[in-house]
This record gives sequence, C-alpha cells and structure tokens, in this order.
Amino acid sequence: SWDKLFDNYNEVRFIERKILSPFLKKCRWFGGKAKIISKIGIHKVIPLKIDGDAHFLTIIEVHYVQRLPELYFLPLTFVLADHILERVEY
Repeated sequence: SWDKLFDNYNEVRFIERKILSPFLKKCRWFGGKAKIISKIGIHKVIPLKIDGDAHFLTIIEVHYVQRLPELYFLPLTFVLADHILERVEY
C-alpha cells in the first residue's frame, strides 16, 4: 500500500534508481541537470496524514560523480487517475 511504500527496502530502491532520476531531470527547479549523477537516495521520509490521505515530506540526496551531494525537499502524495482532476488547483 502507499502508506507502507517507504517501509519496503526493495520499493525504496526501485524509486531511487528508476523513478527519481528521470523525474528530477525533467524538473525546472532541479539544479543538477548538467551534472553526472552517481546515486540518488531518499535521505528522510516524514509521513503526514491529512483527512485520511497519506502524504510524505521527503528529503532526496543526489550524489554526483565529481561534485558534492545536494539535498532536495520533495513532497509526495498518491492520487488515483480517476480523481486527479478533482485535486488540481487552478
């Protein structure tokens, strides 16, 4: 379940290796686009429940080949595709 996602070592490693790198490279605010990433790790996860929904405040640590690592704050939540338009704020 989404609530237990960060309790599972294999799931966390999958997110770090397969999801975060492509995601970060597409974000305007990510400062490491031109740098070679050696590793991305989820440094800290703070679970947050609001109205029964699970949200996570995460600190992502990005390690580079020849640079010092950087930390990024990334809030995460899960929304079913059927309900995505209900959650969008214009």
